[in-house]
Amino acid sequence: MNSDGSHIVRIIQVERPRAIVLDPCRGHMYLTDWGRFGTADEDLLHCSDRSCPPNSFRCPNHRCIPGTWHCDGDDDCGDGVDEPGEYCKLEGRTCFGDLFTCDNRNCVPKIYICDGDNDCIDGSDEEDRHKCNNRKCDEETELTCNANKQWGRAMCIPKKWVCDGDPDCVDGADENVTAHYCPPPQECGENEFQCQNRRCISKEWECDFDNDCGDGSDESQACNSKYRVCTADEFNCTNAKCIRKTYHCDGEDDCGDNSDEVGCG
Repeated sequence: MNSDGSHIVRIIQVERPRAIVLDPCRGHMYLTDWGRFGTADEDLLHCSDRSCPPNSFRCPNHRCIPGTWHCDGDDDCGDGVDEPGEYCKLEGRTCFGDLFTCDNRNCVPKIYICDGDNDCIDGSDEEDRHKCNNRKCDEETELTCNANKQWGRAMCIPKKWVCDGDPDCVDGADENVTAHYCPPPQECGENEFQCQNRRCISKEWECDFDNDCGDGSDESQACNSKYRVCTADEFNCTNAKCIRKTYHCDGEDDCGDNSDEVGCG
C-alpha cells in the first residue's frame, strides 16, 4: 500500500485479525488471528521454543490452548491431538495439568473451588467435602471475608482481588479504603444502583428478586412496595416473588427461598 492509501494488495487473509507485527531486521511481517489454523505468525523459527502458560496444553504445532479445552469435544489444535479418543472417553479420566476434575468430568481451575459459584455445573466444586467455610485462609495468598459465610459464599479470596474495584467480600471489605489503602470507589452512573458494598449494578436489577449486589441491598425491605401482586394463577413466595402455581411442590426451589417447597410432604 502506498503512503496515500492507494495500491492496496492483499497478501493474506486471517480469520480473526488481532495484530500485525513488523520485524525490519529480518524483513518479516507476522499476522495473528487466534484462529485454529496457522498463518504467517506460525514461523517455526519463533514458535519452536515457545513455552505455554500454566494450565495450558501445548499442541505439536506449538499452539497453546487452555487446559480446559483438552478433551472438550472440539479439535482446538487443528490436528486432533487435544482430543485423544480413547483417553477422553475413560470413565476415570482426570483433567489436564493442575485443573480440578468435576464429578461430571468438566474441568475448572482449582482457584474456582469454594468461590461461591457453581462452575462445574453439577456443584461438585462447592460441595461440603471441600470444607469451604471451615478451612483457614492462606495468610500469604488469600484474604478472609468473614461476612461471606452467612451468605454461603467462599470466605477465602485471592489477595490479587483486593483493591481491584470489584467487591468480592459481600460487605466490600476487600475494597476498604482505610484497611487496604484502596483508591476511593467511583460513583455509580446515572442508570446504575449503588449497593451498600459500593458495587454498581443496573437500576433494572433492583428489586428483581436476585441478589445482584452480593450483600442483598438491591433486594431490601424497601422492595416490598415495588413488587407486584401475584395473580390467582400464581403462587406467592415468602420473599414476595410470584411463580406459576404449577411450580408449587415440584421438587425445585423456584422461589429462591424454598418457600414453594415447604409443607409439600
